[in-house]
Amino acid sequence: MASWKVSLIEGPERVLYDIQQALGQYYELQSGWIQKLQSQIKNHQTYQVHLNLIKSVQGPQNATLFAPFLLMLVTKTQLTVTFLGELTENDTGVIIGIWPKKFQKILADDKQAILNLLYIIVEQPHLVQQVDLFF
Repeated sequence: MASWKVSLIEGPERVLYDIQQALGQYYELQSGWIQKLQSQIKNHQTYQVHLNLIKSVQGPQNATLFAPFLLMLVTKTQLTVTFLGELTENDTGVIIGIWPKKFQKILADDKQAILNLLYIIVEQPHLVQQVDLFF
């Protein structure tokens, strides 16, 4: 099982599952999604940015990321999902890892599930209890 290991400045190492195993490829964020997220961060106290906290990211076959981020979502229904992504040059990003493992299994059966969660983050903040974005 391919996985990504993320070390933050503090706390235990986090292991996220490679999203390619569920989707067959990495998930490219829609154009404008990052900008919508930035808007939600400015407008909602439940959206927090944490800078300079990612110490290292190690991927399958020792792959490394140049501009990694962790996006942790907790919905008001207590669903907790963490995405590992990488920012790209054109102001967008790619989701490459997911946690927990059970969500990876959900994605394998329902490819729309990731789109639904990413939509909630930027378009339905009233359904969000907390979003933490780590760089």
